[in-house]
Amino acid sequence: YGDFGHVVATADSQGRWTLKNIPDGPYTLHVRPPEAYEIESRGDAGEGETDETPAAPAVASGDSGAGGGDVNEVRAAAAAALAARRARKKKHTPTLVEIEVAGGDLRDVSVELNEGAQIAGTFTFEGDRPPPHFWMLYARRVGPAGEEGPSGVAGPEGNNFLLEGLAAGKYFLVPSLPPDDADGGLYVKSMTWKGRDLLREPLEVAEGEAVEGVSIVFARGGPRLRVVARAAGDKGPVRVAHVFVVPPDAPHAASRPRSFQCTTGGDGSCVVTAAPGDYVVIVSRRGLAAEELARRAAGATRVSLSAGETETVEVTVPDK
Repeated sequence: YGDFGHVVATADSQGRWTLKNIPDGPYTLHVRPPEAYEIESRGDAGEGETDETPAAPAVASGDSGAGGGDVNEVRAAAAAALAARRARKKKHTPTLVEIEVAGGDLRDVSVELNEGAQIAGTFTFEGDRPPPHFWMLYARRVGPAGEEGPSGVAGPEGNNFLLEGLAAGKYFLVPSLPPDDADGGLYVKSMTWKGRDLLREPLEVAEGEAVEGVSIVFARGGPRLRVVARAAGDKGPVRVAHVFVVPPDAPHAASRPRSFQCTTGGDGSCVVTAAPGDYVVIVSRRGLAAEELARRAAGATRVSLSAGETETVEVTVPDK
């Protein structure tokens, strides 16, 4: 990549590729494995969907309009599709390679793609209401200082999920729910693997490792917090302020699965649905990196949220 834009090449059947007319300078090669472009043929994918396209909506007991037999058939089909995906050769991980072009052709650049890891598990929804028809699960890779790296994404398949093609490292699993379900009080109650609390600590995977048995439990009745952002001095409402509602014990990347965010509207307010517990409310006119969130947490407004309740808190937005 350079100031002139970027150049793309596709490797042939022998893995050979050529990039032409490259000016001198430093570059980063972004190498994506062929699996990222293949069309999925599994039963839950529609025409034109790729590996990165969400799977079919989840169906669980209690869904309106579906009989028990239909639900069981859908679950069986989803389980079979998932088993087939696990059994096939694991996806490779995208790779970045730094190169320097100087005074001529650069030949014999070798790029090796590693076998990707997998994270698989199940999810359940507590309560009588049917689960949402669509949600996503993200695997956010984090480094030693909390910085984020390449991530993975998956949609539900029946009552199961499978994240593939992950590079070795530590990941936080972050479910993303539709706004209407979050507004209805739906939140992540627990996320565990072999007795470990994945809401508080990351899951580490090795190259090519298959981690199975992750359990995610959703519940309803989560508290709602309305945050009103006001400017320092005149106390007028601040539009497009970034609100971060994070646990006080870990206001950095490690708390991401337990963190909640929203952006204020014209009246200077926004609402988040959170899990019950204690939080600090950090407001900024811009996005904040993990280190800055941790620094501001010490003097941030604290709130305690209980299930089924709605709280309102006013906060002053710093000028910077």
